[in-house]
Amino acid sequence: MESLTSKSSRWLRKTTVAGMIPLLLAQVLIALAWVPQTLEAGPETRREMTWEQLPAFLESEKKVTVVLTEGGAVRSEGVTPLSDSIHLGHIVMATNSKRYPWGSEASIARGSVREIRLEKMRGNLRRIGAVGFGAAGFFFGPGLVGARKWGGRVLAGWLVGSVGGAGLGYWLGMRKDRETTIITIVN
Repeated sequence: MESLTSKSSRWLRKTTVAGMIPLLLAQVLIALAWVPQTLEAGPETRREMTWEQLPAFLESEKKVTVVLTEGGAVRSEGVTPLSDSIHLGHIVMATNSKRYPWGSEASIARGSVREIRLEKMRGNLRRIGAVGFGAAGFFFGPGLVGARKWGGRVLAGWLVGSVGGAGLGYWLGMRKDRETTIITIVN
């Protein structure tokens, strides 16, 4: 096995190439920890519409979040704009769960709607990211845990590296696949 020798002021340090692999992988993981904060979370489109234009635009939408003027938001899996309100079917998440309980339907008055957010998943980057990062974790996992011989540490490195890499790849791909449209209601 090759070794790199560096001479410092008064002492000689011998580092093997295999000993540098975990340090290199640690640097890569530290860099990857900051990547999600610098990535754009998919394209975001802003539109202004009147209340009369909403029914045609929201006709086939599935994931809808309504941001309320008094603060808070309600996420639903179906939406129907009416002349004086907006009807949400099957609420999945709300900031005020007592007023808008999970699984129920609700109507929100026209004056209480500040904006409407639509989310669509558009691509396959989630799957590609999971497979790619999982394969990279499988190959680099044993080096990450410092395994040099066949044994339990190699198996643990493969398991942790592939599962962790697949999870990270799926999460990064999901962020890039999400397309958000923000509709602001104008009078």
